[in-house]
Amino acid sequence: TQSDHIVRWDIAPLCQLRSRSNLPKSNGLDYHKNWYIFWGQVIAAKMAKDGKSMKAITKALDDLMPRTFVTAGLDTLEFLRRSGRMNVFLAGIGSLLQLKPILTIKQGLPGSEKVRTSKKANERLIKMLKDNLPIERFAMLHTNVAEKAEAFRIQVMDFLPKHKVFSMDITPVIGAHIGPGAVGYALVSERTIQ
Repeated sequence: TQSDHIVRWDIAPLCQLRSRSNLPKSNGLDYHKNWYIFWGQVIAAKMAKDGKSMKAITKALDDLMPRTFVTAGLDTLEFLRRSGRMNVFLAGIGSLLQLKPILTIKQGLPGSEKVRTSKKANERLIKMLKDNLPIERFAMLHTNVAEKAEAFRIQVMDFLPKHKVFSMDITPVIGAHIGPGAVGYALVSERTIQ
């Protein structure tokens, strides 16, 4: 997808900056607390390409973190059980009750919620999006359900920034833990996330 291309293309200057800086790995951006947040990667790569210093890049990422929110509504508990994140008994009861976990990352910290039914999960994802308005940047995330992600995007398009909204399949490493059918988003708000 176009978003995958942008991440791969933009990371190259950042890696070159780190190698040219002769910093030990522990002091480089590799271990910066924002490094694995998608928008942090894009912004850091663009700044590196523009010749910005490591100090300036780190400051920009520190400013980004309190405004970044990532969430995904999972379609099933099965893959949390398989990956050891949930025991068999709880996964079985949760499936019977149609529990749909919602995973979040807010200000760099992981969290979770649970709702009953896919419809309520969708409503909760929309409410969380509205709670973080106005939005500066936005990307749809999904595990092999681009059509479902596009349907969600259409539901919330009035709240999204007018520039291009990316949609991307979540990486296999994360997807193996949350399973197929998950839909979510990453956003950068214009204000601090509460």
